[in-house]
Amino acid sequence: MGHAEHAIFSVNPESTIERGHRLWQDAVMERRFRVLNFALIATLGLAVWLPAQTVTIHGQVLREDTGVPLAGVEVLVARPGSPFLEAHLETNREGRFYMNGLPDGDYELRVHRAGFLDAVTALSSLDGPLTLRLTRGGVISGRVTWRDGEPMAALAHLLERAPEGRMRRTGYSAGTQVDGRYRIHGIRPGAYYLEIRPATTNIIGGGSLYPSVNSPELFEVAGGEEFPGRDLAMMMEHRVPVWGHVDIVDQPPSSRDGSGRGQTYSVAIGPRDQPGHVTAWSHADGLGEFRFPAIVPGRYILYGAGPSGFS
Repeated sequence: MGHAEHAIFSVNPESTIERGHRLWQDAVMERRFRVLNFALIATLGLAVWLPAQTVTIHGQVLREDTGVPLAGVEVLVARPGSPFLEAHLETNREGRFYMNGLPDGDYELRVHRAGFLDAVTALSSLDGPLTLRLTRGGVISGRVTWRDGEPMAALAHLLERAPEGRMRRTGYSAGTQVDGRYRIHGIRPGAYYLEIRPATTNIIGGGSLYPSVNSPELFEVAGGEEFPGRDLAMMMEHRVPVWGHVDIVDQPPSSRDGSGRGQTYSVAIGPRDQPGHVTAWSHADGLGEFRFPAIVPGRYILYGAGPSGFS
């Protein structure tokens, strides 16, 4: 009779439980790793692709007195205190300007157009469109000629009336055109005198106040006034020479050179009724002699200047 063969299986319940627990732990850790890896990639992606915050600058430029939009106005955008421009814009026919994509922060807008006073606006926050207004500057214009009516090459300057009736030079000036016409524009509010000087270098004797040295016109600018027709015929043949001698009281011997001559001094001449305003300069030679070849007739004050200053 044959023998039946039986396979004997030995099962260890404890080993099976431990193996199952280990597989479950491995699955949990793998899932946690995948979640952590996804979160890290997502975070890095946001850090790399998130765009920087930007601002838009837009608005309109109007004329202060009429409210009319101004075209062709330059709008310069820069950081406060920076010499570099962030944008250089120009207004359209409706006086509007627009610029986007600028980094967030503080800005300074400088608005400029010929004939108007520059305006500067500081921007720390942008809540909407800007409205900027420009004030028209004053204008003084005319023509400068010789006595016979021929155009004259000359320079027109404005002298500001300072306290106590004194005059001080300003940056407002204009040269004459081929036909002798000049135009000074963009003048800020203030009180001014007009001085005209020959541009030809071989004409000595300084300039003349309009319309005369003794009775100059005072131009009072409040905002946008125009003073046309300030024509002046330079009567060069009517100028006269002025000369004289500088005497130095108690001049020390040390101030003289080997020839016995004294030091060189400067001499200035200006209108008597406008103290401090100088019309022309000259220099006294080693013997103290000075000369102004051509001065407009009038009443003047002479000022002498040496090593210690004016007297």
